[in-house]
Amino acid sequence: RSSLTSSVDGLDLVQKAKLTSLGAVVKLDASSLTVTAGALASVRNGSLLRVSGDFLQLNNASTLALLKGPLLSVSGNSVVNISGALVNFGGLAGNLVSVTNTLCSASCTSIGGLNVNLIEGASAANVSIANPIKNGGLGSMTLSNAAQTAVISISGANSKVTISGN
Repeated sequence: RSSLTSSVDGLDLVQKAKLTSLGAVVKLDASSLTVTAGALASVRNGSLLRVSGDFLQLNNASTLALLKGPLLSVSGNSVVNISGALVNFGGLAGNLVSVTNTLCSASCTSIGGLNVNLIEGASAANVSIANPIKNGGLGSMTLSNAAQTAVISISGANSKVTISGN
């Protein structure tokens, strides 16, 4: 079993960076990843993240722990387009995504069953989420404070997130 800890965003796309992935951007197999501060992925300053497939895959009792941030942070007119799910659990049961933050001071907006923090002019009209979790019987997502914990944080009127869930 392998383990990795990051004290900053796991993936940080900045200054109009463009990343296209044919499959999971992050894949854990009988492993654990802990991000102590920041998001698993931060997409900012006009950047683009395009995923053909699922964004995150956890297999065989893997664990992702976000101790002070969301799974996905999008800001500064950036765009995220995921054709699959945000999270896909596989292999043996017991996979876990644990999200700890208080990004939503009052309460988050629920879109597609996920808590979304909309700030600095971000609008629910720029967010489309369908079937964000695949194979839920093989894993779970826990939130530290149900109403105030954001899975996704979106900042800015022109930032957009699409999770198609195919």
